[in-house]
Amino acid sequence: DRTPRGNRFRKETHSRKPSRSSRSRIKPNLQKLPVTKIEPLLKEIVSSNQAYALDTDYNVIHRTSNVNIFTEMDETYKTIIIDGVVNQRFLDHAVEKRIERIIAVNIKPRLKIENPDSIELYYFKDFL
Repeated sequence: DRTPRGNRFRKETHSRKPSRSSRSRIKPNLQKLPVTKIEPLLKEIVSSNQAYALDTDYNVIHRTSNVNIFTEMDETYKTIIIDGVVNQRFLDHAVEKRIERIIAVNIKPRLKIENPDSIELYYFKDFL
């Protein structure tokens, strides 16, 4: 509801339940990840505009630019490390390709994930 206040309208404040943003969906389960394998890759990729695709054993199976990783995404990739920003389109494509986790420099807020258990999102800063 809007109520007049002088020459301006002021929106009535209603208490509402805060929305669950994508940042609250980011999983803090770092204990199960092999940080000793991931950390050197992150240090190598920082500020390079590159992306790495990893297999189930966290071995690099593909290296490309952070722009080309979108079109080159494959169902054999289990983890993607990207020196870039994850947006809704990238996330949807990764879920479609059954990528298990993405580690990125930044993740856009308010991403919609139909099944939050289908993919894990991490920031570089979670490891470094």
